[in-house]
Amino acid sequence: MRSTPTAACEIHARIEPLGLRREKATLEMYERAQRMNPLHPAKLLVENWKKKDRIQYPTIMHYITNLQESCHLSNDRKPICRVPKIPPNKEMKSPEVITHLKRNQDTNKKTDPALLKLEAEITILTYPPDWIHLYTDVSALKATVNAGYGVYACFPDGTSKEIYGACGET
Repeated sequence: MRSTPTAACEIHARIEPLGLRREKATLEMYERAQRMNPLHPAKLLVENWKKKDRIQYPTIMHYITNLQESCHLSNDRKPICRVPKIPPNKEMKSPEVITHLKRNQDTNKKTDPALLKLEAEITILTYPPDWIHLYTDVSALKATVNAGYGVYACFPDGTSKEIYGACGET
């Protein structure tokens, strides 16, 4: 049982109570084992486990079965690929990211918005057209609470997609 000061510190620090963190870690461990290679010992242990009523303390698998009844997890699982499909001899290329405007280095937030837009468009046009272009306003760079993320992606075939969501309190 936790004390009142501990509960107050958890609320003030915006962390989940210890019980919830343990339940989440238990379910993550179970899901990780379920997504492993079919011959992996952890997956075999989890799949072949039979519930036995015990007088001693219950095992972690007992807790998992109780949590599964309340959480209703999906049985459609994508397997974890531990070995990358990229050949080991293939050299990985780093993406080229331009963090400044091409023509005028003296621009800042106080510069005329029309000039900023023109400079940004000139910089964007320097990238090859067959690349995937991703745009963000970097608003979630240092966000910790009440944050969100957002990216606008332009693909070489002319289609585009917005990827966004909240990752703080909603």
